[in-house]
Amino acid sequence: MFAATDRAAQLDPREAEAHLLPAACLAKPITATLLAEAAVQHHINWSDEICDVLAVRSPWKAQLTGITLSHLLNHTHGLDASTVLRVPRTPGGFLDIESLCTQCAVTPLSPPGQLYSYSNVGAWFAGALLEQLSGRPYSQLLDEHHLSHASAGPASIQPNRICPATGGGLELTLSQWLAFLERHLQNPQNDAVRIQGLASLRAAPVQLPGWNPSEQGACLGWKYYGSGWFGHNANGIGSSALLRFNPEHDIAIVIEASANAAYIALAGLFGTALPELANLNPLRLLNPQKCAALELGRYRGTYVQAQCRLTVDIASKGVLRLIVETKDSNAEIHHCLLRPAEGEIFIPEPRKDPEFAVLQFVRADSTYTFNYVWNGKQLWRRE
Repeated sequence: MFAATDRAAQLDPREAEAHLLPAACLAKPITATLLAEAAVQHHINWSDEICDVLAVRSPWKAQLTGITLSHLLNHTHGLDASTVLRVPRTPGGFLDIESLCTQCAVTPLSPPGQLYSYSNVGAWFAGALLEQLSGRPYSQLLDEHHLSHASAGPASIQPNRICPATGGGLELTLSQWLAFLERHLQNPQNDAVRIQGLASLRAAPVQLPGWNPSEQGACLGWKYYGSGWFGHNANGIGSSALLRFNPEHDIAIVIEASANAAYIALAGLFGTALPELANLNPLRLLNPQKCAALELGRYRGTYVQAQCRLTVDIASKGVLRLIVETKDSNAEIHHCLLRPAEGEIFIPEPRKDPEFAVLQFVRADSTYTFNYVWNGKQLWRRE
């Protein structure tokens, strides 16, 4: 078990024990873990459809038909909730699924189970199912599972702010994060139900649609890095953190760093000992001859999410241009040129928006026209 923070050197051991690390996106594997344990207790399968286990009424049921629990946690549900900033709640403080369905785009990004696209909506539905199974708000479940902190937990930060996908103010000490990861290791103190539920989270990772420098896939709430390593990352204002664990080797790692330096700290501490560091997949620009041979018409088109539209056209001979427009009418429209790399990847230049550091065109059809754009995290479908 290993925990590190770039602030710990300034603290004595007792203060380091009390040091709080914001959950942010690390809330997703917490939600997946709680659901894995609850699924065994309530005889629910990952192949069950969410519309059935939540007993969603029409017309929302049709929108969720075919989406299983595994699709939710693997980000392969296809739902487009890019315009939903936060999960809606009922007056009683429970997650409001019907309102969430209403706010999701009518047209999905892709059919259920077909393609991965990272978002918050899967964890929102998973959190709602946890609330329905237990009859208690999500924040109370965290408290019961010792996944809240006395000074910053549900009792003091407004339970309705705690989010199953983004944390919403949830903070845990480093020791609590390590204890959370220890639940996933080969711990003989774990009961049989917990072992059965948590083992299911490590089955058959799904592949990403395209290029990523380090991740190999997703596995029911976790990211998969190869050679039996699972984890997740979180970037907040002024800080970043990551979790890693390997159940076969009984290893758990928690790292926090200022700014966005958690990954740099991981590399500095472990060198190339971890597969994600040893097998980094760098971008390689195309040579001029290959650039000249590109058929630019294969990439040309409009690709959409509900919140954002990407238009790819030909700026001049041999050069593609990207136009980024968001639903916010006051937002600036970004224009940039696309520099080709290997694997149908293009690098926007100048790179003003971190969401579009790279673009990859994926899933070509029989006419060799691409149906999706992938930025290493999310998908945009051809309109």
